[in-house]
Amino acid sequence: VSQSRYLIDLGIDAYGADISEYAVTNCHPDVIGRMHVASADHLCFPDQSFAAVLAIDVIHNLPRHRAAVALREVQRLSNGRAYVRVDSYRTPEEKRVFEGWVLTAEFHGYPQDWLNLFNEVGYEGDYSWTIIQ
Repeated sequence: VSQSRYLIDLGIDAYGADISEYAVTNCHPDVIGRMHVASADHLCFPDQSFAAVLAIDVIHNLPRHRAAVALREVQRLSNGRAYVRVDSYRTPEEKRVFEGWVLTAEFHGYPQDWLNLFNEVGYEGDYSWTIIQ
């Protein structure tokens, strides 16, 4: 929500979605009406609604089949002008650290696992990894 407020201050027509009704109901007054209760795998906006879509630290909180749907949703809304950041790891040691720390990620993998999913669903946007060392 604070990011939405910052974007609005820059004159950007920004909208957001959160799975938490509490978060949306209690959002900053300046973004009321711009925040929607929704899951990343079922977004309530028409095709190509946005000049760009950001999904930061969201997609990995879904099981793989729903993560695939969420990536298709990002692609559908953005027409390829998108950025996603997901949890990943590069080594077995980083994977152990990740699994001992992360509580909400339902799908995660090595960068190649994510690249395979991106290719599978036709995701054309930019991406990066959050790597816990």
